[in-house]
Order: sequence, then C-alpha cells, then structure tokens
Amino acid sequence: MYLRKVIAFSILILFVALSGCSKDNENNPVAPKTTEPAKLQMKEVTVPSHLQQVQDPFAQMVNGFIQMVNSFKTYTAFFSPPSGAKHLPKTFNTEDEWTWTNGEITVRLVYNENDMIHWKVYLTGTYEGFTATNWLGMEAEQTKDGKSGHLIIYQPVTSEIAVEWDWTANADGSYSFDYVDVQSQNKINIVVNSDKSGTLKVYQTENNQSFVQYQINWTSTGSGQWWEYDASGNIVSQGSWT
Repeated sequence: MYLRKVIAFSILILFVALSGCSKDNENNPVAPKTTEPAKLQMKEVTVPSHLQQVQDPFAQMVNGFIQMVNSFKTYTAFFSPPSGAKHLPKTFNTEDEWTWTNGEITVRLVYNENDMIHWKVYLTGTYEGFTATNWLGMEAEQTKDGKSGHLIIYQPVTSEIAVEWDWTANADGSYSFDYVDVQSQNKINIVVNSDKSGTLKVYQTENNQSFVQYQINWTSTGSGQWWEYDASGNIVSQGSWT
C-alpha cells in the first residue's frame, strides 16, 4: 500500500518536473542562474535480446526487475529544474535552490556540492488526498564522477523512508544496483557485466534475518541458470533455460 502511494504521488511530481515551467508565469518569474545543477546519472541496463524473449519464468523475473531498474531513470527529472524555474539566492551554507509550480503542487529543489553532490526535493500542495507542506519527498547523492549514487523516496507526507536505490559503475565495466523496500526489508541486487551477462539476487527477510531466496545467472547469449534457497541457505529447487 505504501509503495503504491509513493508511485502514484511520484508520477504526479514527475509530470510537474517535466512540464511545470515550460512557459513563463508572472507568479513564478525566471531568476538569473549563476550555476546549473549537475545531472543525476543512472545508467540504463541492457540484457541479451534472447533473454527478453525466453518464456522461462525465472528469465521473465530477470526481465521484470531490469525494467524496474531502468524505470528509475525517470526520477532524474525531479532533480533538474525545468525551463522557467525560479533560481533563488544561495543561503549561508552555499546551497542553491530552485522552485517551480504546476497546478496545486510546488516543487523546491535544494542543491549542494562538497565532496559529494546532494539534491533534496521538497513538495507543497494537495493532490488526490495527499496534502504536503514543504515535505521532503525524495533526496539523492552522487559522486562527482557520476559513477555511484544513492536515491531515497519517502512514504507520502512522512519522514519515513519507503524505498532506497544504490547504483555503482564498477572499474571492470560492470554495473551493480541495489533496491530495498524499507518497510518489508526485502531487497534485490543486480550485477550486469559489460558483455550483458549478469546475476540477480532476490533477498527476503524473516525474523529480522535477510537471506538470498533466488539467485539467477545469465550469459552474454541469454541462456541462464537459477537457484531457490530456504532461510538456512539450502537449495530448494534449481533449473536452467537455453
């Protein structure tokens, strides 16, 4: 339920981020910009075409999670001011702020650079039962080279974390991604290599202990193997596809 609410509210804010200030508005004038914020970088993951076509349920599980990973790129729009956003003067702690409004939702983006790049997105307004007043809806940080980052989305109009994402571009050309549903403590880990081979691990939590429930490996040609485990790490079942 919480995640559905987060997604519904995030879709609204994505619309605001993309279209909120495509036109000048006398109530939200354009201020001269001294800087442009760095871009939040999230790599698009690709897998072998054969893997996308296989009907094996575990191959399809991989495809579903890869699609979810790639959908996270839409969140990068939240962290870039649209054309026409108002750039506010820096505060005493050197943070930059931009703000823009669409309909009943106002977005305030707070941006800062030190050893890392930081973004915070605050929301004010009402939509379909959500009423927010300067609510921190999401935040992110990223290394300056753009090779790793962390994204947090909060449960609607609370300070409790709903979901977290971490991503890293590794020196060997592989790309790793971690997703955590904080409420359930369930987690997925994906590693995709430069040749499009990779590994998916799905974690479950029971009695406050996390364990790998599924591990799925696939090759650069799209064939693969999978294993299902119990909480003690014993193999429950296994299989493969070609």
